[in-house]
Amino acid sequence: MSYRGRPSKGCDSCRARKVKCDEAKPTCNRCLRSGHDCKYRDPADLLFRNQTASAAQKAEDSWRQRAKSSQRPPGDSSKQPSAASSSNSHSSSAASPPRAFDYEALQDFNNLSLTSSGIQPDLRQLAYDRFLYDFIIDDLSGEDATGPGSDSFMSFVPSLYEISEEGSCARTIIEANCYANFYSRCNAPKARVLAEELVGKGLKMLQVRIADKQLAPTDETLGCVHMMGLYENLTSPVRDGGFIAHKDGANALLKLRSVEQYFSNPISAKLYEAASAQSLVGNLNMAMEPNDSLHKVVAARQANPGLYSNTGIYMINLVHDEATLHAKWHRFKRNNNPPVSRQALQELLRSALDLDAEYQAWEASVPPGWRARHCRNTPELRATFQSKWANVVLGSEGAPEELSQYVSLKRSWVWMFFRASRTYLLRDTIEMLNWALRLPEPDLLDISEPSSDINTATALDTISLRIHHAFATSHLVDTVEKTCSTVLAHFTIPVAGKSFEDVPGLRGYTCFWALGVLDGLFRMGILPDSGSSAARTSNLDDWPPVIDPSIMQAQPQPQMYHQHHQYPSPAMFRFPHEALNPLYHDPETTIPDPNDFPKLDPIPLISVGAPPRAPATSSSRAHIPSVPPTPPTGSGSVKLFQDLEETHPWDYTPENLAPLGVQFAAPPAIDVARRKAWLHRIIYYCATELGIRKGLALIVMDGYLEKTKMEVETMLGK
Repeated sequence: MSYRGRPSKGCDSCRARKVKCDEAKPTCNRCLRSGHDCKYRDPADLLFRNQTASAAQKAEDSWRQRAKSSQRPPGDSSKQPSAASSSNSHSSSAASPPRAFDYEALQDFNNLSLTSSGIQPDLRQLAYDRFLYDFIIDDLSGEDATGPGSDSFMSFVPSLYEISEEGSCARTIIEANCYANFYSRCNAPKARVLAEELVGKGLKMLQVRIADKQLAPTDETLGCVHMMGLYENLTSPVRDGGFIAHKDGANALLKLRSVEQYFSNPISAKLYEAASAQSLVGNLNMAMEPNDSLHKVVAARQANPGLYSNTGIYMINLVHDEATLHAKWHRFKRNNNPPVSRQALQELLRSALDLDAEYQAWEASVPPGWRARHCRNTPELRATFQSKWANVVLGSEGAPEELSQYVSLKRSWVWMFFRASRTYLLRDTIEMLNWALRLPEPDLLDISEPSSDINTATALDTISLRIHHAFATSHLVDTVEKTCSTVLAHFTIPVAGKSFEDVPGLRGYTCFWALGVLDGLFRMGILPDSGSSAARTSNLDDWPPVIDPSIMQAQPQPQMYHQHHQYPSPAMFRFPHEALNPLYHDPETTIPDPNDFPKLDPIPLISVGAPPRAPATSSSRAHIPSVPPTPPTGSGSVKLFQDLEETHPWDYTPENLAPLGVQFAAPPAIDVARRKAWLHRIIYYCATELGIRKGLALIVMDGYLEKTKMEVETMLGK
């Protein structure tokens, strides 16, 4: 056995729910509020257990001192931590910060010498406890993990583990994750062997469960598929299709039950939240439409207001809509019949602009408790953090100039999830605009049939498209900066039961997807790059663009510009219908007489075969041919962020656009090379120090592994 700390003096009800008890007598405050029967253990039992645990700790210390060289007996892997010991360990870690791991003792774990007077180590118990520490948060707010205000993270895992039978599929796959994590965090090669052995067994059992109509729609089956996705990120430093296969499996399983059924009990509800988020990540990565049932999650929450009101799950609809739009856009690009007019893009472009307006509205309307505190990245501020954060995150070249801090890790993760999905949306919008700008400008609009809803009309004239492009680019840069400014918060936000010295793996896991999305965006080369161009304006207050009247008079404007839209296009903004004055819905006032303006020559049409702009920041990118659009041939090997690498020649802004006669303040720019190097250092730290080994694939693909390794190890003083 291993020492797991002083036994809890909390009441039976609080210990059963794994929440902190204030130990008030005769009834604690939590039981008083909930109406539970408040009972405490016999003090004599506590004294006996504490003395026994103390003796066990002394024996274990003695064993560690005498340990020299030997391997753990094979039969030890079959030992099962009891539910009581697991519960005690977990509740103890939530009540007070756990004792840091003794790495000097653990690093020689595979060469231990056991004498008859020593205590044999339980590797499975050590791995399980380590996994609970690294990835499980019962609650940050002090509330029950199944109640309102909960900030718990993956709390369904210990519950699912404890209710599953010995040797079951759930226990096998959870233990495989425990061993894989223990191998990465504690340098225990024996744990790696056990992880590979168990995951092989678990996959066979999982296949049987999925094929069974009665077992497939259970929490155990869905939980196993979700945990296989985690296992992939913990163990595979290559970009293969394992995660995508598990995502597809989760998508199929989510369809077998209604959202109301998932929200019928706490374990199912928490599992649904985690699985749906994982599924949406996979959908965006692979440009596949999500499960329709995910779209109903907000309605399910409204019917169950007591569950997870602070988890941010109500934002899932926005991400679902972007995943759907993203899949439609990629199907459009792969179409064998390329578009010949801008009208073919109008519906997709309108959907993208409207959805981004909804993203902005959500961000502007969140409660104050969800907002961040911002501060500048100054030398004085860096001096207040541990050296590893000051060197790797704050002080290294390419670090963001501003930092954002949130009240909890869960809320910081929700913001990362939100901004990563918006990065996809803004990239899609810019690509659509670039495609439209390569196509001929449409003829005059038919003013005899004005749009029934002027607020949803999307102008396709070149001026409006380029204004949309400038705004979308500015928003994309702003989203990237906000994402980077939140990285430090994931490593430094206080988490109950977690040590600042022994960084838990979930700190890197919660920001890993967003980091991968940024890496793909930097590789694509569509961001304004301050490292390869003249100085650019970085103040967002310069928007909207300023029009010089003298230049406007000298430049011809297309007649369609005057038909329905003022400058800029109203499709950029969305207002509530009741807030609009009826005057603006009257065609007689919104459509001027064409005779009011002199007829000027239109802007020259843009050649369909115009050569695309090569990205300035990717010297290794193959030459982009100047050809009309053709769908990509073959999907090749499945990759973690596959769609981020499937770029099309028309995804980039054309170079030969005619002057508009409009003075634009240039969008804020990023030094892409330096920021990408900074990003690689964060990803490398997460991969090597926190066990998220999938991150190594992103760095290896760019050819910067050795360089990044040397930089990070120097910063960490290794």
